[in-house]
Amino acid sequence: MVQKYLNRISGPLLDRIDIHIEVVPVNYDKLSDSGKVEHSSVVRERVVRAREIQAKDLSRLKESIQIPRCHLQCSENTVSWMNQAEDC
Repeated sequence: MVQKYLNRISGPLLDRIDIHIEVVPVNYDKLSDSGKVEHSSVVRERVVRAREIQAKDLSRLKESIQIPRCHLQCSENTVSWMNQAEDC
């Protein structure tokens, strides 16, 4: 059945699709099961914590990157621009 649909897509278009995933049907009863449900505020807290950890890791990474020696040969404007880019 999958091959039937793949045959309908033109070759050049199919070449532009990088990922092909076959998705199997899910039973409605399994989909509508109201087992463990998380409140959105709990999920939000987890996302906020993850973002804080990511920000810490990124700041440590920025601190560990050595300033290139090209600063010695760059103009004042270039150095200013590079410093602004580091702050992003």
